[in-house]
Amino acid sequence: MDSKLPSLFPRKHFLDIVDDDWITDTLSDDEIEVPPALDVDPNGSESPTGEPPMWTAGEKVDRWNDLGLDQWAKDSA
Repeated sequence: MDSKLPSLFPRKHFLDIVDDDWITDTLSDDEIEVPPALDVDPNGSESPTGEPPMWTAGEKVDRWNDLGLDQWAKDSA
């Protein structure tokens, strides 16, 4: 999720069906059932498809985490 999204779209823009109860409603870990075949290695050494990881934990991975939604909001306004 873009790091600037909450500042661009404050809560007042949510639909009327999104109320405080809905926002705070969560499932406990016990209610989420994951079949053993789909369970992911908690250490991250395996992918669910069996493919090798793209990089090792020691490698530095350059990536862009911000989607630029602030610019999109300015352009669409």
